Amino acid sequence: MYKKISIYIFLIWFLQSCMATDVINIIVKTKKWLPKSTPVNKEYLDTISFTIDYGWIIHEATIAGKKGVYILDSGAPTLLDYYQVDRGGVKTRPKGAEPDSTSPYKSTLMNYPYVNLIETLEINNTSFYEVGANTVTFALFDVITACEKIKGLIGANVMNDGVWHINYETNQVIFTNDISKLNISKKYSFKMMPFGLLKSPVIEIEINGVLYKALIDLGNSGTAGIINNKSRLELAVEPCNISKPTSLMGYPHAPKKIEGVDVEFLKLKSNAFKNQIDFFAAQKSGIETKKPLEGLDIILGYDFLKNFNITLDWPNEMVYFEPIEGEFNKKKELKWPNFKIDFFNYDKKVYVMSVLPKYCDTTQISVGDTVVAINNIPIKDIIGDDYCAFVKGEKSLTPKNGEPVFITVKNKAGRTSTLEQKEIVLFE
Repeated sequence: MYKKISIYIFLIWFLQSCMATDVINIIVKTKKWLPKSTPVNKEYLDTISFTIDYGWIIHEATIAGKKGVYILDSGAPTLLDYYQVDRGGVKTRPKGAEPDSTSPYKSTLMNYPYVNLIETLEINNTSFYEVGANTVTFALFDVITACEKIKGLIGANVMNDGVWHINYETNQVIFTNDISKLNISKKYSFKMMPFGLLKSPVIEIEINGVLYKALIDLGNSGTAGIINNKSRLELAVEPCNISKPTSLMGYPHAPKKIEGVDVEFLKLKSNAFKNQIDFFAAQKSGIETKKPLEGLDIILGYDFLKNFNITLDWPNEMVYFEPIEGEFNKKKELKWPNFKIDFFNYDKKVYVMSVLPKYCDTTQISVGDTVVAINNIPIKDIIGDDYCAFVKGEKSLTPKNGEPVFITVKNKAGRTSTLEQKEIVLFE
């Protein structure tokens, strides 16, 4: 029920974890970088189908003759699962070895243990060679990626020489090196400001009467994440305490504890599309733009982008939005439970992941408390051997028939409390 809503957990995690600093370094100006890929096919027009899972564009690609499932991500570089590296078709620079100026490894990510070069990456019938990539351990990254067996991200260093049309109505991506080959709507057009050496797609968009520099992030499952405080005082605000990991994605050890951070949910309005559109965002309370984030104000993710079919035209530095009828005009509201529970990827147990202080007795519950039982049924009996079925939304931890949900939690001191979980409409 709350998987869609959980986009905000992901957003705040991404923006506030150590990963944010390092992966944003991927996006912004830095002297170290990934080599961009080069298409084998100089003239190409190709189409892939995708599914949406947890707000991510999931599709197939082939590396070294092996098909795998990948996430398409315009806001990050190409990343591979740690266990796919050092195999045929993927070269690895020895740890600690500094590449010289002529090396294809010269442009690399900072603070990652390995830097790799994919000899050939195939997306349907189109091949890209010498694709720079780095590694993460996806099983430690997120419970969703662990269960879906995601092999990696296809990042902006693959995309930024071409035109990529993402059709959320047909679940297809069309990519080419020549926009004249596409039949697309250019009704709502924005000048692309390629950001950093990765050339991630950034546009200026009006929100609440203020222009924001917004990163179009296909790999972000959320609606929007504010990373600049410039018009916060004009926005509707709802406070929340929400979980974040304490360690960088991709390192050998996953975060071993859950900590809370204070955030705010915001209601935003934009007239950029001639017809006012409402959407929602999240930000850390009192956030100040950090150096790696300089030049960006907001990150736009799936729950905003799904209202449109989108064309990212790097050669001409343009972005086109075609509103999807029914989605674009749908009434928007933000629902969130008074406290949210979910799995933690480190130990696969269930914890309290967020608390709305206005709607909870915070002396009885806090982020990081362990879930002991739901409606008096021990949590281990509910999950059994079906962990991934719950993670993927095939089964629900809480009843769906409208009956009251009472959740028993245990805090770090060993005290247990039972509270009713309720859904709150924060904005409508």
